[in-house]
Amino acid sequence: MIVRIGIDLGGTKIEVIALDERGHCLLRERVATPQSDYAATLRAIVGLVEMAHSSVGAGETPLSVVGIGIPGTESADSGLIKNANSTWLNGKPLRSDLQRLLGCEIRLANDANCFALSEAIDGAATGAAVVFGVILGTGVGGGVVVNGQVLKGINGIAGEWGHNPLPEFANEIGDHDRVCYCGRKHCIELYLSGPGLVHDHAHSLKAPDAHRTLFGAPPAYRPPRVSSTNWRADAIAIAASVAADAIIVADIGVASFAAREYPHLRLHLSVQAGASSPEAIRYYCEEFDVKRVVLPRILTVAEIADIHRQIPCEIEAFVFGNIGMMAEGRCSLTNYVTGVSTNMDGVCSPAAAVRYDEEADGSLTTRLGSFIIDRYGCGDSGGYPTICKGRYSCSAQPEPYYAFEEPRSLNLSALLPDLMRAGVTALKIEGRQRSRAYVKSVVAAFRKAVDD
Repeated sequence: MIVRIGIDLGGTKIEVIALDERGHCLLRERVATPQSDYAATLRAIVGLVEMAHSSVGAGETPLSVVGIGIPGTESADSGLIKNANSTWLNGKPLRSDLQRLLGCEIRLANDANCFALSEAIDGAATGAAVVFGVILGTGVGGGVVVNGQVLKGINGIAGEWGHNPLPEFANEIGDHDRVCYCGRKHCIELYLSGPGLVHDHAHSLKAPDAHRTLFGAPPAYRPPRVSSTNWRADAIAIAASVAADAIIVADIGVASFAAREYPHLRLHLSVQAGASSPEAIRYYCEEFDVKRVVLPRILTVAEIADIHRQIPCEIEAFVFGNIGMMAEGRCSLTNYVTGVSTNMDGVCSPAAAVRYDEEADGSLTTRLGSFIIDRYGCGDSGGYPTICKGRYSCSAQPEPYYAFEEPRSLNLSALLPDLMRAGVTALKIEGRQRSRAYVKSVVAAFRKAVDD
């Protein structure tokens, strides 16, 4: 008889299952997982496998393969376990140790990947093209299956989501210093796992043994209300979870939060922070470990060189795009006309407020909200209506004129050698409301100019 034996190695229990050749369950048994004891964990697995092998009448047939679903994954380089919430497994050669003890082939796979694949093949997600399976147990794991194949990723845990942070959640329940075994603060696993739920329940009832009432809570108990309203904190958390190269901060409070909660994140200081003096820039560097500052467009090359000599961080300078007559992006005109913030909503002229009206004489009028921004003659190309680059009439001018600035772009390509000698590390190219084709062509042109 062909018997397949599998092990689910969890943080709370270890379970063995034996299946016949048709997939029917012959035996299932579980034992408690020995906590923080690698050798005892090996003994428990070996004992379960040997018991299952003999109990189903396969004792005369040597074991050939045992499959084990594990928390974390096995390093392809070292063969050691990593990323396991059962931390005593990390850094251990689990596969080779079990092969030596059992005398058979051992196949290891992330338990969430196994779960997601099982549901995709013949479970709740049968027939689905993309499956995301979630495990909420001693830890919080996830697996992704696309067209019947596990999406493993370079580290074998592409579906991992339990170590994305939830800073706003932690702040609202007053739990600011909770650190995950992975070294990060406020991981999802700290709140949605079994131990996390027990911790929060005990914290809410202020009773160390409150876990005994977790699934039968008294009527007086109400879970803490959680509403994620701090989009800045959420945005930084997302950036940290996807390993962003850097985040650009303009607000001193956001800079402080990012430096305190995510010290591994590289911080760049936005031009909107208004730091254009060596003293101001040094303050941000010393207080928040800022690695790069974006300087205002108004500075000359000589002024940039002077600042570079007095600061401990990199410099990024504008070289192409909007000249920007406003206070470095903090434009109030759009907000006045449309009620939408250029900063908060990320657009100078929101598309919903833009109109192009063809007049009776064939001319084209562009409007933003109820305001006329410009008017073009028949056959002329009409630009996108942006307030600061519109033409307006007033009693002091006989003809409509560009009251704020003309629709021209900054282009400092001729000054690249001077900027590089002045200490500029990176070039800032205006990309707001630009197409991918525009960004590709402009960036490629400047890349070539720098390399040449």
